[in-house]
Amino acid sequence: MQRQVLTQALDGQLKAAKLREYIAYSANNIWYDALTNLGQLRQANPQNATINKDWVDLLNAVGLQDFAKEPIVQHYNLEKED
Repeated sequence: MQRQVLTQALDGQLKAAKLREYIAYSANNIWYDALTNLGQLRQANPQNATINKDWVDLLNAVGLQDFAKEPIVQHYNLEKED
């Protein structure tokens, strides 16, 4: 994992994408955030055909097609708690 600088271009893309930030993240090869955002949307909207298709497409793009149909069972917060 590597920290990315938020450029003006990426900031604009994220604002334009609104809730579908994964589109901007994946276009800029920021895979962790793309998968996290899209996974959260998929978990909250399991019947949404567009989100499900985007999930399969994104996982295929990063070579994780074997996981595309698996359920998302739990969200983990990896940030350190004080």
